[in-house]
Amino acid sequence: MPGRRALAVPATWALVVWVADEGMGGLPSGVSSLLTRYPGAALLYAVAAAVLLPAREPRQKAAAAAEMGVLGIYWSRATWLGLWMGAALFSALPQTGEGGLVFMLSTDQAEAPGALRSLDSSELRWLTVRNTTVPGITLAVACLAVGFAVFLGVLPRLFLSVGVLIAVATWVAPENLGGILTGSTTDVGTGPVLILLAVAFWPAGGRAGRWLARAGGAAGGGA
Repeated sequence: MPGRRALAVPATWALVVWVADEGMGGLPSGVSSLLTRYPGAALLYAVAAAVLLPAREPRQKAAAAAEMGVLGIYWSRATWLGLWMGAALFSALPQTGEGGLVFMLSTDQAEAPGALRSLDSSELRWLTVRNTTVPGITLAVACLAVGFAVFLGVLPRLFLSVGVLIAVATWVAPENLGGILTGSTTDVGTGPVLILLAVAFWPAGGRAGRWLARAGGAAGGGA
């Protein structure tokens, strides 16, 4: 199927880039966070490709694009949950030293244009008078809520919207729009891909209430 190959090939290349160029998104060092581009844009590209990889047979009762893919409803939701649980874990860890939040903001401030540079300066001043773990802990709680709510099908539209807001806020503020305005970046950052994933899990009109009821039988929906 051409559509499957069209996603599988770039997804494989994205994994190579994630390991060889992005240093696995900083995960081995423990300083990766949604505030510092967790888990690496390249890995998110591969995750999005896996979630959206078309199944061989159409899924007539799928309520969202993610349910129509080869992972099916259960494993696609498990992927979503794992992504956001990881975000919670790493965001709650101390963001200090090289690769941490203050380090990234200081680096971005030197390259950012006007308004974003001022935003970085304000964030750095705030972080110098308050514990850097405060935003991380707050973000971790929100990430857990987004992950488990969508996995269980509890108010999915509400918590997907929260996920989108988190993605936009972290992409604009700490990430400086992924650095696209500096001309020195090779990707758009993690925010847009997280938004794409949220859209993939968005239930079709009138079907949100069926998610939790269907979750029990979802494990049988493989490829």
